[in-house]
Amino acid sequence: MALRADPFAWNIRYNLALVLLRLNDFKGAEREFLRLVKERPYDEKSRYFLALVYSFNEQYAKAINQYRALLERPLLEFSTHQIHSSLGYLYLAKGDLAKAQAEYIQVVGTYPNSSEAHFYLGFIHSEFSNYNLAIEEFSKAIEFDENNAAALNSLSYLYAERGEKLDEAFTLVTRALRLEPSNGAYLDTLGWVYFKKGDLENAKRHLENASVLVEDPEILDHLGDLYLALGKTEEAKKSWQKALRLDPERKTIKQKIKELPRK
Repeated sequence: MALRADPFAWNIRYNLALVLLRLNDFKGAEREFLRLVKERPYDEKSRYFLALVYSFNEQYAKAINQYRALLERPLLEFSTHQIHSSLGYLYLAKGDLAKAQAEYIQVVGTYPNSSEAHFYLGFIHSEFSNYNLAIEEFSKAIEFDENNAAALNSLSYLYAERGEKLDEAFTLVTRALRLEPSNGAYLDTLGWVYFKKGDLENAKRHLENASVLVEDPEILDHLGDLYLALGKTEEAKKSWQKALRLDPERKTIKQKIKELPRK
């Protein structure tokens, strides 16, 4: 019997697709959701979850097409800002910052209190070196959700990088770490704030802890700067060399190593 004539059978297949998705059987889930969408092209949930499956498989173009199809008709199950937010995240994953920015602008246009959207807009502005706009967006993200740890950390890091409002930067990253105590990126920010304040011992403690938790070239770069400030030239060189093994394109680190005094 055709599914169109048997809603009960259609619901069984829909629930099966959800179970497969929860079991991380993405191939099976994709197969079932594709059948469901073919049978009922305007069923929002099936198309939404199909897009989600494509996202998990990093098939971003296919996922984007499914979300775009959802926006072609008035939505009943989802809000437009949910779909635009999902699109924004996919464009970020693809590295298309301009398109991601356009999607998140759509989000805040219909849902101005979205802490997540303001955070991502802040991130995009920081990537474009629009630091004042980034600070404004991160601040809005925190205003709408005081427990947005990523926004707290990002705003703190921006202040530290610019060497301004260091006491506020310390407060912000401390709040982020209360929410996520073992987050290596946040420990790196705290260490970097201490470094900018001239407290090298506390900077060393937190940056070394961060480097243990996360193997990241940015953290290792900071650690190299710290070791150099402490007069530990060999340790600085080793830290920067390790950073370059993770990201060989970092020209500033290559220059730092080149400028180290030779024995």
